Amino acid sequence: MMPTLRAGIIDAGYDSMPPILREVQRSHPDFAIHQVEAGTPDQYRQLADGRL
Repeated sequence: MMPTLRAGIIDAGYDSMPPILREVQRSHPDFAIHQVEAGTPDQYRQLADGRL
């Protein structure tokens, strides 16, 4: 199974996070990287239950 990174993105990071995650993907091609767009309260819930 391929290691997975699920990164939460909010509006303020929408422009900066995709290039950062692309660089991480280039450095670690064995990772599956998923960008999750969600508001801060929803990201807290996802962090608490292990989805982010």
